[in-house]
Amino acid sequence: MTETVFQRLSLAGQVIEDLTHRPLRPAQFRALMGGVERGPEYKSDGFFVFSDILPGEYSLQVSGPGYQNHRYGITIPFPALVFDQPGDNELALVVKTVNGGSKKIGFDPVNLNREIRAGSSVKSTGFSGLLAEDLDAGQISEAKLDDVTGIGAGDLVRIIRDRGVRLRFDPYAPLPFGATRIVGKVLRANVPEVQVKGALVRVRKINGVQVNLTTVAGAKIATADLAGGKVVFGAERDISTVTNSEGDYNFYFLDTVPFVNVTLRVTMDGYGPKTSTRPVTQGQRTRIDFQLTLL
Repeated sequence: MTETVFQRLSLAGQVIEDLTHRPLRPAQFRALMGGVERGPEYKSDGFFVFSDILPGEYSLQVSGPGYQNHRYGITIPFPALVFDQPGDNELALVVKTVNGGSKKIGFDPVNLNREIRAGSSVKSTGFSGLLAEDLDAGQISEAKLDDVTGIGAGDLVRIIRDRGVRLRFDPYAPLPFGATRIVGKVLRANVPEVQVKGALVRVRKINGVQVNLTTVAGAKIATADLAGGKVVFGAERDISTVTNSEGDYNFYFLDTVPFVNVTLRVTMDGYGPKTSTRPVTQGQRTRIDFQLTLL
């Protein structure tokens, strides 16, 4: 007789709000996994836990009122059984100065919405270390590490607060005053009543400067050389999104981005791509609609 052993596993994750990086309450979001009959257990501080899962391929959906739906492909087992998305719950920055004596790195001032505790991972290309002192919420311009050997001026660095996934706001959700918002609708050309769902909308240029993606220790970080220096926009999905069932999309940025104009490009299987450049007023809402032509 052949004995078969079934291994059952658990998957945990934390869900955080996009602008403040604060954990969501259980009533603010839902997590679903295709092929898993039992829903997760929700815990405080934005945690969810799926238990008693067989190894295999799954689709995880995380959503909530006022937030975009996000889907993730999951393979179980995988190396870490706490699910996260690189770039989602962290601070990405460009190093300006390195002080070997104090083991501090300096950078342009940033407004930190939520603290990052000492002991958090710090990663760059060819570097891995730890944060030596807490970074408190507020404006900061330096961080002390356990070691700065291997870090230089101009390097992109990720200070990882914790594992987690961010829920970005949907196109209809109100945002804090001062956010620069770019919204629009993607329709089929000559048939404006047909909305194009699932079209990829991407920020290609800001102020005529190409927006680039650089892989930093496993996460794709978006940057552009603006105003005499490199500006960080966040992770890849901060500069790319897909349209919802109504054909709507939206981007939003805080006051760290000196906008004059923006260039967006829309692509969708079966349609010709479209690119548009429009002026943008800092801290206000700009609408850019697209009409795609069937191939």
